[in-house]
Amino acid sequence: MTTKISFSQYLDSKKQLLESIKRDPIITTSYTVVKYCKLPIASNDDANEKQYIELKPKHIIEVVWHYKNDLKDIDINEMQRQPLKIKLIDQCVEFALQLKEQKLTKWLQTNTRED
Repeated sequence: MTTKISFSQYLDSKKQLLESIKRDPIITTSYTVVKYCKLPIASNDDANEKQYIELKPKHIIEVVWHYKNDLKDIDINEMQRQPLKIKLIDQCVEFALQLKEQKLTKWLQTNTRED
């Protein structure tokens, strides 16, 4: 069952969507792994259990970042960002991340280079 909307309603909804993209963008960034390493994707502090992805040099990973913006006119580099998921391009696998932005950023700076 489809709902019919008028052209003006369509334009209004499109305008709202474009405004929300400007306010809270979601950006995908590619990184190339430069050394053998492990990426922690989940950790359970109570049980001391951690899950890792083993990576080799030249593996390509994509991180999907959600930029949060409470203000209207602010540069994207000044926005608070949160990692949503990570994709391993070579293996066609996707993982939801439970890491904080600072920890993932430090790991990316140490083990990868941005494409």
